[in-house]
Amino acid sequence: MYASIAVPLDGSAFGRRALPTALALARRSNAVVHFVHVHELVVHSGSASMHETRLDDELRREMRADLSALAERLTRETSLPVEAEFLDGPIVPTLQRYLAGRSPGLVVMMTHGRGGLSRAWLGSVADGLLRGTPVPLLLVRPGEEYPADLVEPLFRRVLIPLDGSTMAEEVLGIVMSLGTPGATVYTLLTVVVPPPLPAHSYRGSDLFTEASYVELASPRNWHT
Repeated sequence: MYASIAVPLDGSAFGRRALPTALALARRSNAVVHFVHVHELVVHSGSASMHETRLDDELRREMRADLSALAERLTRETSLPVEAEFLDGPIVPTLQRYLAGRSPGLVVMMTHGRGGLSRAWLGSVADGLLRGTPVPLLLVRPGEEYPADLVEPLFRRVLIPLDGSTMAEEVLGIVMSLGTPGATVYTLLTVVVPPPLPAHSYRGSDLFTEASYVELASPRNWHT
């Protein structure tokens, strides 16, 4: 299903709420889980004082050690191959380059919530990855609780908006892999907007035209 799953982390407890979902999905195919943290300098190196540089170096060491310790602990606890990736640079472009080079099967991360610097960081990064990377991205909503094992279905109800195009239907294989056979209900949704009608049309012909258009636009070959 997935050979590897990437999980961007910002070092906060809030960001780690995506881990149960990522680990549960990784168990299904024994995927390698890559924890990724991007360290971005707060000040430019040319204008940073020696004190600021030392603080940044200390912060980098602490974050790298914390990320490695998390990967080692979860490798022991889950028996999954978990690796830590510590990168430097502008956060969104650096993550985009990393994902383009690694090509994981899925990216799992928290999306933003209400307030807090950590949530603002995750929201802007999620938005940047959503717009700028071709890798499938699964955003975990704040406040949701997902099981850490597969005894319970990870996703019980899945809504799939489609527009009838072949491109839109490319998501079906990925979405179907997230569900549990016999336990997950998939709902396919398409919104049909009737074409504008001539002003001189009679109401009877309007109804016929609208019904015919909906029938023509509705997909007939979708299977779950």
